[in-house]
Amino acid sequence: MTAAHRVDNDGLKLALVEDGAGPDVLLVHGLGSAAEMWDDVVADLADRFRCSRLDLRGHGASDRADRYLQSGYASDVAAALNHIGRPTVAVGHSLGGSAIAGVASEGHPLLHAAYIMDSTLVRRPGAQSTMTGVFVRIAEMLHEYQAAGRPVDDYVVWLASQPYPGGVTVGEAFTPERLWGRAESLSLVDVGAIEAAIAGYPDEPPCAPAFAVPTRVAGADPALGGSFTDGQLAGVLEHTPGLEFRRFEGVGHPMVMVQGFREPIVADVVEFLDRVFGGPLPRRHTVQSHD
Repeated sequence: MTAAHRVDNDGLKLALVEDGAGPDVLLVHGLGSAAEMWDDVVADLADRFRCSRLDLRGHGASDRADRYLQSGYASDVAAALNHIGRPTVAVGHSLGGSAIAGVASEGHPLLHAAYIMDSTLVRRPGAQSTMTGVFVRIAEMLHEYQAAGRPVDDYVVWLASQPYPGGVTVGEAFTPERLWGRAESLSLVDVGAIEAAIAGYPDEPPCAPAFAVPTRVAGADPALGGSFTDGQLAGVLEHTPGLEFRRFEGVGHPMVMVQGFREPIVADVVEFLDRVFGGPLPRRHTVQSHD
């Protein structure tokens, strides 16, 4: 059954939900999403792993912050690891992967390994993300929709109409569950978090992480707007020569939200988890509730 927790991070209360049993996996969403983006992934993992899903500051059911910095998101991941209190593999998408990278570079004692999905890991202050155009459209929508108190259904309609690389719309590319979940998450996110990403976090130092734990990065297709480019890979390999890398052709930055791609990506995650936890784990029956 799902267990809900409130994690304190220096006065900010962070939402953390837990399903399943077994070795610990922490799942961290990307910008504008929330813990819900992992619902389908947890359904695949929770019969072998204890899966904790974190809402970063300003997202989902977590508190909003006065400022949004990469270092703040990394501290949220560290607080979640401290709350779990056991060796944990962190799995993060986009912003979540960047936050995990900050913790991994600092050598958190409970971070056992990291699996990162299409994150911008090498950063220069103020640099524009490959997703900046998307973030600008989202921020403009949020200022209008949140001020008017628009229902989630309106966010679904807006999101479904947005372009997805390859000549289709987001509504055509996403699974129905993730379309709704992403829209609901956008209705809750602090627009300040989106605007900080647009600005490129100019108040923070350059970053090129050195991972102190086993790490695999799964990159989306650069032709479809993937953030983890060949240049990103080269920059990380300078500091972590043993980094493992997988490129998933045919899918853009949203990765597991896109139809037909959750299964192969989760299979890669499971292969990585089995190896870092010492071998394939037996499945067990797990009753889950996402109420």
